[in-house]
Amino acid sequence: MDKKKWDRLRIEKGTDLFIKKKKRGQRKGDRFIYEKSEKRGQIYFSSICYADISTEGGFMPRMGRVVLPNYPHHIVQRGHNRQAVFAEAGDFQRYLYNLRELKDVFGVKVYAYCLMTNHVHLLLAPDESTTGLGQLMKALAARMTRYRNKLEGCSGTLWEGRYKSSLVQSDCYLLACSRYIELNPVRAKMVSQPEDYAWSSYLLRFSEQACDNWLDTDPCFDALGHTLEDRRLKYRTFVNQNVSSEELTLIREALQRGQLTGNTCFVDEIEAVMGLRIERRGQGRPVRRI
Repeated sequence: MDKKKWDRLRIEKGTDLFIKKKKRGQRKGDRFIYEKSEKRGQIYFSSICYADISTEGGFMPRMGRVVLPNYPHHIVQRGHNRQAVFAEAGDFQRYLYNLRELKDVFGVKVYAYCLMTNHVHLLLAPDESTTGLGQLMKALAARMTRYRNKLEGCSGTLWEGRYKSSLVQSDCYLLACSRYIELNPVRAKMVSQPEDYAWSSYLLRFSEQACDNWLDTDPCFDALGHTLEDRRLKYRTFVNQNVSSEELTLIREALQRGQLTGNTCFVDEIEAVMGLRIERRGQGRPVRRI
C-alpha cells in the first residue's frame, strides 16, 4: 500500500472509514485504526472503528464509539489485565486532581465518577468539540501511568488499550447512570452505603463547602428541586431506591458493547442523525431462517 494514500473501505457498520496509519512490517493479527469525523449542519460527529487483521486475511471491525457534543457519555477504563491502578490514597487523589484540572482544559463536563481499585467510571459530556473527550481520557491515562511508573521504578502500560464508552439519553438515564456509577462500591460489597466510599462523586454532591464541589451540575439534577437542599434530598432518596435488574442490565450491556444507554425512541433518533445502525443487539450472528 502506498504510504501517501489512504485506502477507503466500506466497513460492515455502514460508515466510510479510513486507514489512518499502517505500521511497517505489520502482520496478520495486528490492528488497523479507522476513523471518520465530519460536520453535518452545525454539529460535528466522530466515529472510530478498530479492526483486526484476521488469520483469514479479512477484517473484523469492532463497534466504533459514538460521540456527540453536549451529550453525557458513560465511560469505564480498566487497569491492564485487571491489575490494581490505585494502591493507596495518594493514587486516588492524584487522579482526581488531574481530572479536575484537565476537564476544563479539554472542555468536558464531569457529572459523576467512581474510582475503584482497578478501574474508573466516569460520566462526561464534551462541548462542541467532540475530540476533547478522547483527549481527556488519553491525558488522564498518560499522567497516571507516568506517576505510577515513577513511584514503582518500572515502565509499561497501566491501562487497557481502549476505554469503553456509551452515549446516554439525558432525560431518562442521566441520573440512572450517576446512581449506577456511585453505587459501584456498594454492589462490590466494599461499603454498605455510598457515602462511606471516599472516591466517588456521591460525597462531593453533599459537601458542606460549596468550593469543594467541582462537579458540573447536570440539568436533570438541577430539575430535582428549587433549592440545593431539595435537590440533595430527592437525589439521596433516588439513590436509595431499589434498582431494577432491567436497568442494571441495560446500562451494563450498553457500556460493554459501546452502544446507546436509552430507550427505543432515543436509539431511533440517534441512528437517524448518525446514519448508522447502533441499536442494542444480542451477541453472535442472527439466527438463519430457512
